[in-house]
Amino acid sequence: MLQLYFLGDSTNRGMMQSLMERVNTTLYDAAKSHGFIKYRNLGDSTDFNFLYYPAFWKKDSDSFAQSLQNLTQKL
Repeated sequence: MLQLYFLGDSTNRGMMQSLMERVNTTLYDAAKSHGFIKYRNLGDSTDFNFLYYPAFWKKDSDSFAQSLQNLTQKL
């Protein structure tokens, strides 16, 4: 199983969804999220994981490295 991680803002989320459409031949869910999204087993072999960063409205937002670690721990 291939795991793809996307950590970023709405632009990065859009790039992930565009790639999902190519892998899955259709984009069945274009959810907008300022949190965590996981799409399982697209194209029969790929998981897509997205975590919104930066959470600029939060005074105590995590660093990029901490956000990446949080994303990998959600799996």
